[in-house]
Amino acid sequence: MIKTSPFSPKDLESLCRMGLSGRLSTEIILAVARRCSYGAPQVLMCAPEKRARPFPTTFWLVCPHLTRKAGALESENGVASMESEITVSKPGAGISEQKRYNLRHAALRLALMPETRKNFLLRYRRRRYDAIRRGGAGGTADYSCRVKCIHLQLASYLGMGYHPAYDWMKRRVGAWECGDGICAAG
Repeated sequence: MIKTSPFSPKDLESLCRMGLSGRLSTEIILAVARRCSYGAPQVLMCAPEKRARPFPTTFWLVCPHLTRKAGALESENGVASMESEITVSKPGAGISEQKRYNLRHAALRLALMPETRKNFLLRYRRRRYDAIRRGGAGGTADYSCRVKCIHLQLASYLGMGYHPAYDWMKRRVGAWECGDGICAAG
């Protein structure tokens, strides 16, 4: 089970200080999925719907250190490199591992929805329910070894504690924390 902590006014202040408050609507934040050793949010857990529409991102990376790392990796062709890691280093197994990873995301998204909402969608908005039910990491529905973006993959690993390309991340990300606590400075 994923351990979370409540999203507090102090966390919102921290996001504002880091310049992230305008990029993410607080109405969809359910909890903090992971905090750094300084107590600041690294990853937020988001609701599976935003304004009654499917929201594909369950885990949102907010740590400035890791978002910079993810951006640098993406600019260095990191998406293709991660996809290659999953498919080449683990032929066959990589695909089934990626499928399990995406199925875990889909199950989590459904588990985050209140039963009354699920029942409503099943009865009146079946296609919307199916989009949420089938949506893996970042809403991907094909469950292939396709990687949507590095930010999403890092957030998902930190939030869930599992990722098929963990070894790739470990080699390329380096430190999972900034080391100076700038994120928590008040």
